[in-house]
Amino acid sequence: MPVDFGTCLHAPFTSERAIAAEVSLGAAGAGAVLPVPNGAAVRFAGASWVAQSGSVRGVAIGVGGRELHFEAASGEHPAFDGDSKLRAELCGARRYGRGEEIRLSGTFRVDPTTDVADANWCSLVQVHQADMRRADGTEVASSPSFLMGVAERADGTRRLHVTILSSRGVPAPGEYPPTVELADRPVRFGADYRFEIVFVDGHGGPGRVLVRIDDTTLVDRSDLLTGAEYVDLLARAQSVEQPTGSYLKLGVYAGWNTDFDRAHRVRASLLMRDVQIGP
Repeated sequence: MPVDFGTCLHAPFTSERAIAAEVSLGAAGAGAVLPVPNGAAVRFAGASWVAQSGSVRGVAIGVGGRELHFEAASGEHPAFDGDSKLRAELCGARRYGRGEEIRLSGTFRVDPTTDVADANWCSLVQVHQADMRRADGTEVASSPSFLMGVAERADGTRRLHVTILSSRGVPAPGEYPPTVELADRPVRFGADYRFEIVFVDGHGGPGRVLVRIDDTTLVDRSDLLTGAEYVDLLARAQSVEQPTGSYLKLGVYAGWNTDFDRAHRVRASLLMRDVQIGP
């Protein structure tokens, strides 16, 4: 049965959490595609992850452990998500502390069948901040500290964009901390793109953002405040100290926050290959 993440919507597993299954990459031989069930733990690219999806095909590993396949459509999401979201992701177990450099590289391809014109967002890579609660127990509305995603504009153009969180203080209840879009460029679904990401979460202080696509540097900034200060300000808001570190998420996560009274037809499919974490 799937891992129950409760109200902690994006949290990775810890040693205290029950893991439904441990997936062996040895089963993913050359040419094979191995589904990773929702809630299952897996080792990939030298790191530990948990699958978060709403269908048997949502997350899979193939070609001897070199490829990651992600696929989700409207209505396909884990139990902790609302019906306005779809998700097929690997959620990283490692916590990255304030000022710690995160490096990620590889190749990605957004499948031509992807249709996110009806979505308000669709992420491919996230560095997600810690999930925090206030003293009264309510969760703080959160956005990723770093997001690389795709969008389809009203004119039909497809774009790749990079957004970061840049927030001081504690946001008011129900408010999301401010984000900053740093890059926006055309992207062709069905094409392979090499990517390199370097990110330092400053918890509302100085950090770094570097994104390269093929031979083009989209953004390289070290003069920005990155992440959210409130993860530190609220660390001791509960009786037990809350962890403040960020974590990686790979895969497709899409949804909408308008027009809830009509059907949304959204589908996202992503291939990642030769992913490396670290130097």
